[in-house]
Amino acid sequence: MSSSKPTPVRLPLRGAHQPPHGQPAPPQNPGVDPAREEVFRRRATRRAAVPSWWQRASPVLGVALSACSAAYFVLWADFGEKEHCFSPIRRWYASQVTRFWTLDDAEREWVAPQLATCDREALGIGRAGAGEEAGAGAGGGGGGREV
Repeated sequence: MSSSKPTPVRLPLRGAHQPPHGQPAPPQNPGVDPAREEVFRRRATRRAAVPSWWQRASPVLGVALSACSAAYFVLWADFGEKEHCFSPIRRWYASQVTRFWTLDDAEREWVAPQLATCDREALGIGRAGAGEEAGAGAGGGGGGREV
């Protein structure tokens, strides 16, 4: 006896696109206006349009807004007086801001004479003719209009 396997019979698969034998094929798109289908097909096969400037800029804007929001919540948002996860970062940030806006001793020594000179000039002290300017403004001899 020879042992041979029977050959399997392959039947064609019938999906939604193949009607059963003896029945007419359904319409391509039932209930769709042919003019609208033509518009759809033309638009669907067209190459993609180049995005406009705002479509290209919106991801950059989103990243910038996210970074600013994160910085605000980490550094300035009010989470109460209790210790929270951002407290160490806030303490470090406060020390950096204080260090930036305050002068150390060497800078104070360098700035002190300049501040003294600026104050004298602002008050009109120590300049030649300072008294004359004050008298001219008060006496009415300048550019005032006479009635």
